[in-house]
Amino acid sequence: MKTRIALSLLIALTTVYSQRANAQQTKPPEELPKVEVGVDFILTQSSSGQTLPGAGARLTYNLNSHFAIEGAAYFSPGSNCQFCGEEVTGRITQGMVGLKAGQRFKKFGLFVKARPGVINLSEAEFDLVPTGSSKGLPTGPFDEPPFTFVTRSRTDFAVDVGPVLEIYPKKNFFLRFDAGLLIERVGSRTFHSFQFDGTTGSFKPLPIKVPGNTIGHFQFISGVGFRF
Repeated sequence: MKTRIALSLLIALTTVYSQRANAQQTKPPEELPKVEVGVDFILTQSSSGQTLPGAGARLTYNLNSHFAIEGAAYFSPGSNCQFCGEEVTGRITQGMVGLKAGQRFKKFGLFVKARPGVINLSEAEFDLVPTGSSKGLPTGPFDEPPFTFVTRSRTDFAVDVGPVLEIYPKKNFFLRFDAGLLIERVGSRTFHSFQFDGTTGSFKPLPIKVPGNTIGHFQFISGVGFRF
């Protein structure tokens, strides 16, 4: 009698746990929100060693738990220093759209990103433009110089690549940290200058062709995000 009761209890417990296990296995996983909006703080290091702060926004569309398409726009006021060698002056604007891929865990996610786009520097180039003065070299403190400096903006193709760490303290709120490389492709351009002609005592135009090159900028981004 006791054996029958014990066997019946064992069968009942086994049935209950089996039903619970099946229910947990068939329960669909929690759906990941498709849209994320973020606000970022950015630090970009120029080729001359400057660290340029900025800010921006990010929009992400999650294809699934591993892949997402995202776009970001960043702005930096740059530096006000004029004629400082290789230092970047003027405003810096970036616009990027690309892919983020990786693995999500319960409390954090690890990804890599590749976001092609453009970068604009408002004072990347300058030319020497004639002022219209018919004189040669200035001989007095009040003489008008024969040329003046005129700055030009430049827009280059760029790619933002690197690792991404996301931390999920809540379901619809997360922290994000990017550490990567902003690869900027600078095309060939012409710098307009002048040379002094000692025979005529005047300046003559001197266009200088500058070849294209590729520049890598280290970039660190930290921000917060919201899921919808």
